[in-house]
Amino acid sequence: PSTFAGGGTPAGSPTSRNRSTSTILNAMRNGTMMQESGGNARARNGRTDASGLFQVMPANIGPWTQSALGTRLSQSDFLSSPTAQKAVFDHVMGQYLETAMKLSGGNEDVAIRMAAAAWYGGPKAMHRFDDPTKFRANEPSFQEYTSNVLARTKMGGKAFSIADVREEVSASLER
Repeated sequence: PSTFAGGGTPAGSPTSRNRSTSTILNAMRNGTMMQESGGNARARNGRTDASGLFQVMPANIGPWTQSALGTRLSQSDFLSSPTAQKAVFDHVMGQYLETAMKLSGGNEDVAIRMAAAAWYGGPKAMHRFDDPTKFRANEPSFQEYTSNVLARTKMGGKAFSIADVREEVSASLER
């Protein structure tokens, strides 16, 4: 059975439903970071100008830093502060994850994928977590993106093989 890196309970088991949202969020932080930037706090997307560890869109940096930190940061200041980037992720993804946990009936795998879909496409995209449609040929579909975040989350952000991802997705969809 699959477990989160560093211990934990297999997702979908009765006791996994009792884990706190903060425990899941902590696991998601590395998984999402590795998916988005490979751990590079100064990463910038050449097409969208998304920035930092979690590839926050430029239009979100000001409002999200204001909400999470009580002060509005510029893109430059945001890129210079991995601590601010993590605080913004925790604040925004924490909200997405709480909503997703309720909508998924406590199914952690589905909640992680729903929260990841909201991060990838905005809060209204949460229900698209299993959508295989690609909106750009060179970018992952919601299904691919959220499955990768789930696999990376369960593996503590470590590298994984495509076989690992397929196994995790199959197990998640069976629940």
